[in-house]
Amino acid sequence: MNRLLPVRVIILAALVLPMTLFSASLEATLQPIYECSLPDMGIDSGSGAFGFKRARLALVTENAAAGFAYDAEIKVDFTESGTPYFLNTCFIDATLKKQIKVKIGRFKVPFGMEVLTGPAKLAFVDRSRSSGMVKDAQMAGYQDGLMVHGKLPFKTSYGIGIFNNRANLVSGYNLLELAAARVRWKPLKILAAEYAIAYSDIERVPGQEYQAVFNNAGLTHEPVAWYKGRYEALWGSDSIARYVSGVDPLRYALVTDQVFSRNAGPYVVRFALGIELISRPDNSRDVALRQGIDFIVNKELQIRLNHSNGYTTSLRTLEDDSFMLSVLFQPCIDLGGKTSAGEEE
Repeated sequence: MNRLLPVRVIILAALVLPMTLFSASLEATLQPIYECSLPDMGIDSGSGAFGFKRARLALVTENAAAGFAYDAEIKVDFTESGTPYFLNTCFIDATLKKQIKVKIGRFKVPFGMEVLTGPAKLAFVDRSRSSGMVKDAQMAGYQDGLMVHGKLPFKTSYGIGIFNNRANLVSGYNLLELAAARVRWKPLKILAAEYAIAYSDIERVPGQEYQAVFNNAGLTHEPVAWYKGRYEALWGSDSIARYVSGVDPLRYALVTDQVFSRNAGPYVVRFALGIELISRPDNSRDVALRQGIDFIVNKELQIRLNHSNGYTTSLRTLEDDSFMLSVLFQPCIDLGGKTSAGEEE
């Protein structure tokens, strides 16, 4: 049984009961996609696949009384399997002071620059392969936990948390308590840098534990309004690769995205180029290239076309060559609160 279930019930009550008295907003994320491989285009129309990348509904409230403020959120995710829908995201984020906020419930582990970026602000529809590997290993993404975070002097923010994952990994091994910390520094309006570390014990068999440590460092810069660059690195121990079958092994990865935007009347056309290098424990390497073009109608609606391919050095073969067309729709009904769409996944 989930040890945090009673906490989630309290969070749900704290979110729903005062919503008629305080600020609240109802936010949705809907992203249908159509994906097909290049060799099959125009040859076998049945080879394409239609589905939903994201289908979510969130209720967010902002509450303040007697000098105490807290935010609460509950998010329904209709595309995530293995989790009760209405409990997918459920947390309270209490503000003690500007430097100290306490967050409890189910939310994102403070690890992974790209993982922590919301769908509207991602350079591509899908996150990078390395971000997916870290999430598959349960070192990032949504977890049950407690986190202290806030803002510090010199334009620095931080987050430190302890988490536990009630679900086993795909191999059946247990991921025990996870600890993660993240610090972000934004010395200039056009420049931001961050570093994060995640540590966890993995139980291969009862009584036998192995340690896994991952590091994440990243840099973003936006010198002009029409250009933004992101550089991210992931590295750490390969305990996950050695002891947990079924999870893609990862030793280190380097990822960069370059995004260029141009106005087209009242709309925005955005072009993106991405390169990713992945190194595995067996010394093989993968190279992935991505290209994308987006048509941004407004802050609620985007039409996105992506192309990706990957090359495995050890096999010297082209791993995939596919196109993905998607529509991202994020409407928000403002009940007196603010919109947070795009800030988180």
